[in-house]
Amino acid sequence: MKKHSGFVLVVDDEAEIRNLLKSALEETYDGLRCVVSPDGADAAVKASRQRFVAAVVDIGMPKMDGISLLNSVFSLPTEFKPRKVLVLSGKADPKEVTEKFGALVEFAAKPCSTQVVVDFIGKVLQEESAGTAAAPRPVAAAPSQAAANSQGAGSSKQKFDAILVNEFVKATLEVLKTTGQIEAKRDSLFLKQDDQASGDISAIIPMNSSDFHGSMALSFEEKCFLTVVGNMLGEKYEKITPEIADAAAELCNQIYGTAKKALNEKGYSLELAIPSIVVGKGHQVRHAVNGPYVAVRFQCSAGTFLVEAGMVPKSLAKAA
Repeated sequence: MKKHSGFVLVVDDEAEIRNLLKSALEETYDGLRCVVSPDGADAAVKASRQRFVAAVVDIGMPKMDGISLLNSVFSLPTEFKPRKVLVLSGKADPKEVTEKFGALVEFAAKPCSTQVVVDFIGKVLQEESAGTAAAPRPVAAAPSQAAANSQGAGSSKQKFDAILVNEFVKATLEVLKTTGQIEAKRDSLFLKQDDQASGDISAIIPMNSSDFHGSMALSFEEKCFLTVVGNMLGEKYEKITPEIADAAAELCNQIYGTAKKALNEKGYSLELAIPSIVVGKGHQVRHAVNGPYVAVRFQCSAGTFLVEAGMVPKSLAKAA
């Protein structure tokens, strides 16, 4: 029997089907590792943390359905996208699914035999081994991911999680609107290589879970920060003083807390943390890990501010 390496992902809300497919695939293909997931939300987290050669995805699932999962998976950076996905459904229209996702998706009507799945995975493993180029995807990457890809997102030690980044963007916009009483919009996403701050005041907060180690920072230009703080406190300020600097930590804490709540509901297990503050022109943001860092620049009527984050798996952090 030929030795195979790599991982496949099986996503189905029926435990019996998950276990049956896992056993069949691992018994057929020596060395292949099959990871199972009970719903789309759990699968999206797993897919954002490692690459699967192929996936088998049910359409009708709780928390996140198969179509939403495919949209999420195909918006990941190239190095995380599976070569092909087999979609299983007893209700979905095969034509609609294949037209939406193109040649990287195949369809099998439920109930289907285990052999259909085994043969599909075998075909994908052969393509992977031969290095066959994947067919073009009709699904465009999300704007933030396209920007990250264009900058060469990721290194041997850094893996940037699309779901995590998107939740922090959403949390930032929400907190600035509710607490800072200001409408902001995301301007650009890029990789930041150094610790130089893009502003006059920064708040940094540890970002740790059982799986990874890192930190997140929020940096404001002075004019923008003074406007936001003025909205928060109902006063007008001319310069950053120790009395109002804590507002940066409060905003950072609220953004982290909002994102943490959403991410923990998806299985991330982010830990509680306390932010620190750095003030002054040309100051440095000391992250818990080495760069590069994912940075998102925001624009509002008062100016610009930046949210950035860096993380590594805990195993690599210890090795370093």
